[in-house]
Parts: sequence; structure tokens; C-alpha cells
Amino acid sequence: MESAVEKDRLPPSIEVMGSPVRIEAPTQLAPRKLVVLTAEPGLAYSGTWTFVLAPENDATRLTITEDAAIRSRPMRFVVGRILGEDVLIEGIFRAVARKLRETPRTTDGN
Repeated sequence: MESAVEKDRLPPSIEVMGSPVRIEAPTQLAPRKLVVLTAEPGLAYSGTWTFVLAPENDATRLTITEDAAIRSRPMRFVVGRILGEDVLIEGIFRAVARKLRETPRTTDGN
């Protein structure tokens, strides 16, 4: 069983629209800021996603900024007209919501 530290480490790739995409995190200012970028050459789309955590009253606000481009005209059409321009960012929010529903674990795995 992996430890909580290993579990929370950034994976080498993520699945986007059914295909694995290599990612990197050039900025990691735990626990406040994380910048993730696509590191796969020749993708029809690429970009950066910035995650910022900030205290707000008795809670924490998560702000996600997407700066992405779709270079492929067919893919731009599918995303813009069929899937919706916010398909990637909505997927990120769903993944965050799933993660928040998990039972918290300490760094020793308990």
C-alpha cells in the first residue's frame, strides 16, 4: 500500500479525453500553489493549469486558472461545439471533488 506522501505526489501523466498526457509541475509552492503544464510534444492541445489555495473565513478557497490552446482545428470544433469549451476545467473540478471525498490519511498511511 502506498503512503500518503506517495499518493499525493504528482503523477507522471494524466488521462485527457482517453489518452495519457505527460505533465510537469514547474512551480510547486506547497501547500499554496501548484502549476501543472503539458509536457507532451506535438499535442493538439497544450497549456498550464494553476491551482492556488487561500484561506477564506473558516474554509479554503481553491482557484484554478487554465491557460490552454487547442491547435488542431478538428479538435477545436469538437471541443467548442460538441463537448463545450469548459470540458477540461470541468474535469479538473470533478477530480478535485472526488479527491475531497476521500478519507484523509496521515503521512504514515493511517
